[in-house]
Amino acid sequence: MRGGLTDRLVARPLRNEGGAASRRATARLCRGVRRPRPPAARLAAGVRLLVRARDERLTRPLRAALEAACADPAVLTFVLGRLAQAVEGPWHDDRDGALTPELLAFLGGPAPGGGLRLTAYAGARGRGLLAWFVAAVCGADDEEVREAGVRLLGGCGHPALLRLLEGEFVRHADAELRGASPYGSTGPLWDAEGRPSPLTRACLANPGLPLEPVDGGGFSVHSTRSGVLLAVLKGRLDLVPDYMRARGASGTVGALLGGTRLAAPVAFTGGCRVALRALPAGAGREELCRVAATGRDPAALAAVREAGVCWGGSRAAFLYLTEQWAGYDAADPDGGLMRAFCAGEARGGSGAYRARVRELARLTGRADPWPTPVPPVPPQRRRHPAPQAAEPPRAGAT
Repeated sequence: MRGGLTDRLVARPLRNEGGAASRRATARLCRGVRRPRPPAARLAAGVRLLVRARDERLTRPLRAALEAACADPAVLTFVLGRLAQAVEGPWHDDRDGALTPELLAFLGGPAPGGGLRLTAYAGARGRGLLAWFVAAVCGADDEEVREAGVRLLGGCGHPALLRLLEGEFVRHADAELRGASPYGSTGPLWDAEGRPSPLTRACLANPGLPLEPVDGGGFSVHSTRSGVLLAVLKGRLDLVPDYMRARGASGTVGALLGGTRLAAPVAFTGGCRVALRALPAGAGREELCRVAATGRDPAALAAVREAGVCWGGSRAAFLYLTEQWAGYDAADPDGGLMRAFCAGEARGGSGAYRARVRELARLTGRADPWPTPVPPVPPQRRRHPAPQAAEPPRAGAT
């Protein structure tokens, strides 16, 4: 019965939206919402009508009525729960997912206990509402709504919203590093002309970002790989060692190297290069040197050359593998150090640098320092010792 009543209360104003009959039906619904203890069916109908209607002559008085009723925290929780079902529930349609000016004004208003109404329902149940709001702001067709939503996201410091913004930025960065198109309407991070997307602008404007790195990846698997890129975006290169300790050297250095290849402005890609050159001694620098020695990443090669760093192993071998020929010729004039390095790698069973060493030797015309493997001898050609002839019997022996 209540579901049927809700449908009728919503259908009447929408039947002839903008007409006199529609406004009268909305006014009756608003009076029911403003009652001291408004019925749940009236509140649910008010939420659905606020989401679906597009005429401001309907949505404006309805928003005012809902705001008055939501002075009660219990009513606000109920209304936000129904709103989350309306925009992200299994029965919503495309029209339910659009962000209208009145809906934005309602969610951006103050909650009874402080903060915004948007984040008053931000527990485990409210994450869907927050995720919808971020996507709706970034994908809004109305420029005024989109800019107002970006300002709201840039000024809100609620922890759940900060985690969501960071997770969205990192998710899109990961997708772009893989060459994939991120799903959803909040990307890409920059357009073809290098202008930041609404999501990127909201992250830039929010003073609560980036969040402090948490050991084990924090709230998101994506942040384990690329959380450091948000620190670069915000100019917080001082946090790079914290990401290194909390989330590992391999993932952090890999994300910074990937950040140099993103289709982003020079300020961002240059920040990634600065962070790579400024890596402190330790696991991060060793990882950068290891990647540079393989020759697979030009950004890693450029970083170690510009910073003048070296790994903890053979300096001559590192200069050889990173093509710093003047320094290598001075450090290993006869090539003995490089041959010793290659022999040690071959004895240890590691062939990680064999192809790199031989390629550089071929390209530069130098002698190949990698030891030539000795082919195994076939079993049928192995020489066995000849059987010794029996000694002749000595004289007088029986």
